[in-house]
Amino acid sequence: MLGNFSNQTASSWMQLRRISPALVLGLLLAVAQPGSSATRQASAGPASGLDTRPDNTTCIAPQRPPQTSAVVLQSTIRTSFEPPAVVPAVNDLSVWYMVDRAGAVNRYRRSGKSFSFLNKFADTKDRSLNAFQGVPYGEMGLLGMAMHPKFSSNGFVFLYYSAAGTQGTAVEARLSRFISRDGGVNLDMSSEEVLLRVPRISQYHWGGTLNFGPDGLLYVAFGEGGQPSKSQALDSYLGKMIRINVDAAPGYKVPVDNPFVGKAGALPEIYAYGFRNPWKWSFDRLTGAIWLGDVGSSTWEEVNQVVKGGNYGWPLREGAHCSPSTPACSPAGLIDPVVEYARSPGAPGAAVIGGFVYTGTAMPGLVGVYVYADAYGKVWALRYDKQGRPAPELLVETIPIVGTFAQDEVGELYLATAGYLYLLAPAGTAEASNFPQKLSQTGCMSAANPALPGPAMIPYDVNAPLWSDGAAKERWFAIPNGSTIRRLDDGDWDLPIGAVTVKAFRLNGRLVETRLMVRHDDGEWAGYTYEWNDAQTDALLLPAGKTKTVEGQQWTYPNRNQCLGCHTSVAGRTLGLETAQLNRSKLYPTTNRMANQLATLDGIGMFSAPLNASPDDLAKLAEPFANTSPLDVRVRSYLHGNCSMCHRPNGPGQGPEDFRFSTPGVSMGAVNVLPTQSSFGIPDARLLSPGHPEKSIISYRLQTLALGRMPPLGSAMVDTAGVALVNQWIRSGLGMGVGDRDGDGFADNVDNCKNTANASQLDSDGDGIGNQCDADFNNDGRVNSLDLAVIQQAFGAKQGDAKFNANADMNGDGRINAIDLGLFQARFGKPVGDQ
Repeated sequence: MLGNFSNQTASSWMQLRRISPALVLGLLLAVAQPGSSATRQASAGPASGLDTRPDNTTCIAPQRPPQTSAVVLQSTIRTSFEPPAVVPAVNDLSVWYMVDRAGAVNRYRRSGKSFSFLNKFADTKDRSLNAFQGVPYGEMGLLGMAMHPKFSSNGFVFLYYSAAGTQGTAVEARLSRFISRDGGVNLDMSSEEVLLRVPRISQYHWGGTLNFGPDGLLYVAFGEGGQPSKSQALDSYLGKMIRINVDAAPGYKVPVDNPFVGKAGALPEIYAYGFRNPWKWSFDRLTGAIWLGDVGSSTWEEVNQVVKGGNYGWPLREGAHCSPSTPACSPAGLIDPVVEYARSPGAPGAAVIGGFVYTGTAMPGLVGVYVYADAYGKVWALRYDKQGRPAPELLVETIPIVGTFAQDEVGELYLATAGYLYLLAPAGTAEASNFPQKLSQTGCMSAANPALPGPAMIPYDVNAPLWSDGAAKERWFAIPNGSTIRRLDDGDWDLPIGAVTVKAFRLNGRLVETRLMVRHDDGEWAGYTYEWNDAQTDALLLPAGKTKTVEGQQWTYPNRNQCLGCHTSVAGRTLGLETAQLNRSKLYPTTNRMANQLATLDGIGMFSAPLNASPDDLAKLAEPFANTSPLDVRVRSYLHGNCSMCHRPNGPGQGPEDFRFSTPGVSMGAVNVLPTQSSFGIPDARLLSPGHPEKSIISYRLQTLALGRMPPLGSAMVDTAGVALVNQWIRSGLGMGVGDRDGDGFADNVDNCKNTANASQLDSDGDGIGNQCDADFNNDGRVNSLDLAVIQQAFGAKQGDAKFNANADMNGDGRINAIDLGLFQARFGKPVGDQ
């Protein structure tokens, strides 16, 4: 039988296995379309895809929408206490509850802007504790309340309060479930079920806000209770935000996707940690993002956006600064606040009071903006400057002491102080916006059918696109008549004032979103997103970010600040419009010509200076998943399109990486470099570890959907093809001259069969020699008749059969057949290993 299966046949079969379907498809396309990017531009047909430059009288950057809002505080009701929580009823929009730290929850009727007292809903004075060692209050008492989203059917209400200790300390925090049996008129105090007891040694830093998330789970934030070190200890609830499932009594369940489930020594309820006193926090109703105000110690107050598994630094840092107790702290693994502010001289205790993202209608200039306060009376809107940096705007000043915010069903905001509940209202007539509210009104897309471009638009495509959760994308741009594009030395393009770029996203052929990047008359860029309606007839301008399910997957519409988070200034804002990305052929629909985009734009006079070389001689990114370029070129193109907008010199990426295509692997500042932010629990981690994807932070960040996700914005799905491509590159040695003699994608220094293609890297007997080149089935150091007997005995078996022998399955296909015999024949009588 051995003689019937020649070594030449086995070799031919191996070569066939190594030709991927993607490569075959690429070659067929190259033959069918001579103008494709798989061939040189010289054979691409016409020199220009367009005859003339489109006349543009319609698609020119409009004026910015108004971004300022004068605000006044309108008194709605006077109270005799300072509410630490104000909670609109879940089952009745006209009913609100106000928590009194002394132990009561009062029920009110709301009519327009007026409130009237109805009754006392709950009273915890027989169990809540308001003094510690004879000192009244501090931050103790009844602090938080939340109604279950299904309150109408289950009557569940959750309270957070301080009580006498039961576990060896004088006081403890209690999270309890109660039941209202009359639709929210009264709370049955005898129904209490204590879910959590958190021992305390201080009357300070209790946190206490309770909120249900869009996932229906209960989130609770605890302060560190005067024990700073506990904030970093995962065996303590102190200084943590937790997440639990409280849908059914008794008790609660821990969500299986909580970040520390299964981690030794960690409490599985923990969602995020490293807080000092997360007094007030909330969910953004449009995006689900968590905004949290963390009260500082003596110098810095901070606002955080909380992500699963995040570490927010206390007590190592206060804000983004090393704390006095750790003056040489490392930022590795710690998340910077979104914004911080220094305490004013002479105003100790000026604690940050977390608020809400405004989603109302009374103040259009505030829509999508996070509003928060200082305990000493300043109310702020978290704006961003033209460079995308936080630039808080002071909205109004009130009297101290600010206790909490509340948000009604339509997104209007209320502010509770000592004795008053205020409505935030516009000071005067809001400035009208002339920015197009519909995509059909932009002048860029067809007014009759905004799925199609208007006559002013020039289509374009890129070689290495940014991953967008599998969406298909179409792209166009326009610049004002008489203006031109300046090509910069680094390959980026500088588009003139008035320029507009348009990108449309489709899922399963359905239009989801169209984004505009606009260069306003002040010279700065801004991003705007339009959400398509269900009828697919038009798209409406979104005033803020939004997340919803589209075609069975989560889709995130970015807010205007998030657009600039990826469209960075150091990358030229427009990202795709650069020489190396557009150096490819494209079919131009208006002429039905396939032509090089650079040659086309040059031919119709779009550049301020003519091309200085043929497109063949200019920089060009590879198409990452078309096997027509070397692996190193394809991966560096992928990293350029997906990562380099932040990870480049002077970019916002936190680390030394430079992922521009022009930077070779040896110079990108990542190879064998220790992580500068977090190792994510990966042993012996490096930013890029040649030969080892499992040790490479870059690989991890591309495939995680938790903390550390890259790209960090607007993506809820992993680019599995991109991860596989990058991992293949890492295994191959990063294109750094590491040999790959058999061409199987594994560098020789990590390949267990250096001379024989062994794509599976299977090593069934664990001797360090891969199955493909290991014919010593019995591990006696010889390849002889004893090994022949092993393969003959197992011949014809498949995986799962009793006589199947994994060692004899040399090609790792789960069967032992003539292919394995042929591979064995090539090594019969030779030394063990890959000869």
